[in-house]
Amino acid sequence: MIDLDVSILQGRSVLFVDDEPHTRRAVKRMLEKRLKTVWLAEHGQEALELIEAHQPDIIITDIEMPVMNGLELLEEIKQRNPDEPVMIMTAFEDEAHEAEKADSILIKPINRQ
Repeated sequence: MIDLDVSILQGRSVLFVDDEPHTRRAVKRMLEKRLKTVWLAEHGQEALELIEAHQPDIIITDIEMPVMNGLELLEEIKQRNPDEPVMIMTAFEDEAHEAEKADSILIKPINRQ
């Protein structure tokens, strides 16, 4: 388990992308206490639509998702804007090496504190 210092995100907007409804709800509750705005997406294609509409300050995405996975999403975001901050989450450390374009990699589970 790792600790994530979300104080650096205070006053910013975040798009959180994960296909698990329970995870999306739990993370939204956690982040809403500390951030200006939190948007949620179920998969990469939905995330791209929200990025276009809202231009979040940071994107946090899981890797394993239907429709468009997190690695495909990362690639598309970095093609459009290489400076867009993207954090990849994964429960599998061996997947982390596949996300070398990510600005940060979080290994689940993440400490809610």
